[in-house]
Amino acid sequence: MISLPVNDPSHVAETRRSVASLAASIGFDESDRARVALIVTELATNLIRHGSGGVLLAGKSEYGPQPALDILSLDRGPGMRSVELCLVDGHSTAGSAGTGMGAIIRQAHVFDILSLPDAGTAIYVRAEAGRLADRKPHEFAPFGAVSLAKSGEQVNGDAWAAAGDVGERTYIVVDGLGHGESAAEASRAALAEFRRCSGARPAEILANVHGVLRPTRGAAVSVARTEEQRNTLVFAGIGNVRGAVLSGGAVRTTISRNGTAGHHVRRIQEYEYPFVSESHFVMHSDGLLSSWTVDSYPGLMSRHPTLIAGVLCRDFRRDRDDATVLVAARERP
Repeated sequence: MISLPVNDPSHVAETRRSVASLAASIGFDESDRARVALIVTELATNLIRHGSGGVLLAGKSEYGPQPALDILSLDRGPGMRSVELCLVDGHSTAGSAGTGMGAIIRQAHVFDILSLPDAGTAIYVRAEAGRLADRKPHEFAPFGAVSLAKSGEQVNGDAWAAAGDVGERTYIVVDGLGHGESAAEASRAALAEFRRCSGARPAEILANVHGVLRPTRGAAVSVARTEEQRNTLVFAGIGNVRGAVLSGGAVRTTISRNGTAGHHVRRIQEYEYPFVSESHFVMHSDGLLSSWTVDSYPGLMSRHPTLIAGVLCRDFRRDRDDATVLVAARERP
């Protein structure tokens, strides 16, 4: 994902150009890019006018067959007194290019928002290449993630991926040792192997990744699979990519083995955890503080997984490290 600070009116045009360029790189045509430009202009303008500045994140979506962008607007401003009122066309956005939040919703294939008094606002938009007639604004993906390079770095040493289908999906988060290109090389190798063998058990996937990382500097790696028919999450990890199952207000952390994939691994072991109705799974690199919590955000766990990841990254990220947060929601009751 690219991270674009928006703290001054001059940042709006720069942000719009950056996201439009990203859209072009994944296959958006001129009409699609114009739609993205309107969304980004409205979001960036609102960050300045109502959020006291913030950050806009954008990246290629890993969900669905259509080329798509995941866009997040995050601020720590005063929040909205009435989210419903702010979603009405023209409300409180005079001078912007669109007609308020309503313009964003009409141009988005998926839209979600969380705004809390004195705790800021987070907005998620999914923009797909193709017809707006196909949009389903309230159809949420079962997973989402935010992955950001260390402040000042051009290359992200973290990576993540997902595979599978409804009811049984497999996820990986990789934290290449260190930062920069060498760390990214290890992460890319891990993802390539994951995509080759994602149908295997998590422990087998992890063992295969360990093997292909031997020529690299190594990485912390965790793999998880949601098996909803068994109401179970299966987890295997090496190093400090951590996981937690959130269910019914309780948080159960997963167990990773000590070591570095590609170098020092004494044992690879799977662990199973209950994954029942309305459960969520959070997996993250050590770029997220281990003290993260969702307790201070009423309604957060009913939001889109990418928005949940964005809020956690906004409030608990270590700027001195790459950071990845993946959130998976149970799909079936």
